[in-house]
Amino acid sequence: MIIALGMLVDNAIVVTDGILVRLQNDPDEDRHVIVSDVVNATKWPLLGGTVVGICAFSAIGLSPSDMGEYAGSLFWVILYSMFLSWVFAVTVTPMLCFDFLKVKARAADQKPGRMVTMYKALLTWVLSHRVISCALLVAVLAGAVYGVRYVPPGFMPESQRPQFVVDVYLPQGSDIKRTEQVVASIEQDVKAKDGITNITSFIGGGGLRFMLTYAPEARNPSYGQLLIDIDDYTKIAPLLVELQSELDAKYPDASIKVWKFMLGRGGGKKIEAGFKGPDSRVLRQLAEQAKAIMLNDDNLIAVQDDWRQQVPVLRPVYSAEEAQRFGLTTQEINQAIAQTLSGRRVGVYREGDDLVPIVVRAPENERDHQRAIENTEVYSQKAGGFIAVSQLVDSVDVVWQDAILRRIDRMPTILVQADPAPGVLTADAFNQVRPQIEAIDLPPGYELIWYGEYKASKDANEGLVISAPYGFAAMILSVIFMFNALRQPLVIWLTAPLALVGVTVGLVIFQTPFEFMAILGFLSLIGMMVKNAIVLVDQADVEIREGRTPYDAIIMAALSRARPVLLGAFTTILGVAPLLIDPFFKSMAVTIMFGLLFATILTLVVIPLFYAMFFRVKVETA
Repeated sequence: MIIALGMLVDNAIVVTDGILVRLQNDPDEDRHVIVSDVVNATKWPLLGGTVVGICAFSAIGLSPSDMGEYAGSLFWVILYSMFLSWVFAVTVTPMLCFDFLKVKARAADQKPGRMVTMYKALLTWVLSHRVISCALLVAVLAGAVYGVRYVPPGFMPESQRPQFVVDVYLPQGSDIKRTEQVVASIEQDVKAKDGITNITSFIGGGGLRFMLTYAPEARNPSYGQLLIDIDDYTKIAPLLVELQSELDAKYPDASIKVWKFMLGRGGGKKIEAGFKGPDSRVLRQLAEQAKAIMLNDDNLIAVQDDWRQQVPVLRPVYSAEEAQRFGLTTQEINQAIAQTLSGRRVGVYREGDDLVPIVVRAPENERDHQRAIENTEVYSQKAGGFIAVSQLVDSVDVVWQDAILRRIDRMPTILVQADPAPGVLTADAFNQVRPQIEAIDLPPGYELIWYGEYKASKDANEGLVISAPYGFAAMILSVIFMFNALRQPLVIWLTAPLALVGVTVGLVIFQTPFEFMAILGFLSLIGMMVKNAIVLVDQADVEIREGRTPYDAIIMAALSRARPVLLGAFTTILGVAPLLIDPFFKSMAVTIMFGLLFATILTLVVIPLFYAMFFRVKVETA
């Protein structure tokens, strides 16, 4: 809604300015005629500009990606509010101007202001030196393109929530009590830091999903998490670096990640290389090569894979002859072993409203060693008593196997995961390891797929690529239908690249990454520029139809429409200015503010230049 507020007054400004100028030029003319003429002359160009502005935001509203779902409401708010602004501009605004607008007649000998004189002189020079002006314009655009390399990349900004998280991964297969001890120790380490107000610990899995961007970890006895509250979010950044270094040194057997919440996408690691293929052993080998590359990069932390470490498993080798001699089946032996080690539920104990399961299993001192299986006894009806499992097996082997196997699209897939160290941009860390991992030799039938933030950004951008053409097609067709010609739309759309000039300057000055919301802001910025250009070109056509020479028409159109165009741009800039303090919309705000500022100033010069070139308007000397 804040974004829409700055744009809602554009239509009203154009109508009000038109009525004001007519009243100043001829205060004795009937107000009904003035208001009616201005509304009739501007309503359809303003409607076309409004449609273009709405369509500029359609890319996110029609995007099929999850980012379209996350930020799609922006499009619908813009659609409803801007359409209603046009309705009010051609109905309520004229009524208010008729009743309340009080102006003095402009003196016949009144000279134009200094700014108007300077602007007219600039237009005259530009129209007289078209080749030089075009060369300067190309140089400005080239400088903007060159400056893009100094804009930091990104996808989604960090949150200003006064809270951060510590993820703790012990070796797979670790007992949950061991996990609890380590998490408790880390909790004491964190409590000693300044500004910590509260710590919530989760053992064996993540907590409830209390916010959209938080994805709880699946149940895992070797996993623990600390949710830490702090009194000031500005303290988080240096604390992340400090804690990450201290915890890595103190708990070398654990994979620890200290991180803060992000806006937008939630869950998963920021860098994920997925190896897909039929054989889990080959996938393990490929994953180990990728992890070795990541571990050698100091900009990455919490390097692991989502299959985690293999765990030791006791595997009894049954003697079919002995089992048959005692009349026992493999299923009966397995059930006895399971009851000894894992337990068997035999009933439920009710305590108030709680139901507590009753589980029968061997005491801990009888099941915490390798011989627990051999010492297990199985009842044999044939023998009329209990038989030790040691009499029924040839051996009990210790083998290593995967505790976790994951599939994507029904194909075994292992994800090698890492996160950038605190203070390191994900894009920089990813670009550092990507060519090395892609250089790994893959056997036939295996493939490497990048997941994590790369895939999320790719999917979001592809969603815009899918939906943006429809919006741009609607914008282009709207302009063509409005003028019923091709040269005017061509003049208008050639100004679109000018948006890059201000965007580059703004993002470099603020050192704001060109994130997903900045891309969305850039698309909407083009719509705002086209909307302003429509007003200028339409006024030039009106001046020509009223009998002016093409050269005078261009000059008069630019002079008469400069004020409403500038006012509309400045209201939009001021409207989005409060979003500079919002981390999610900051990149969009910078993009729109600086892009619109520079582009509007350039448009007031470039539109007359292009109009004169495409319509072959000759310079008239005084």
